[in-house]
Amino acid sequence: MISDDEVHTIVHCSAGVGRTGVTIALDAAWERLQNGLTVDPKQLLEEMRNQRGCLIQENWNQSAFYIL
Repeated sequence: MISDDEVHTIVHCSAGVGRTGVTIALDAAWERLQNGLTVDPKQLLEEMRNQRGCLIQENWNQSAFYIL
């Protein structure tokens, strides 16, 4: 039996910032919600961009993250 902390997700798109960024941001937001924390999409995106500058660069990627 595999526990939740043994499961890892790997996602990649051609540049590693668009679809991958949306997926990573959603995962980070979901983890925060599960821990009873609030999620500010704009702040989360800024925090993530400090680690990877071009993350979620296209407007449609940002829209997808904010809507979801």
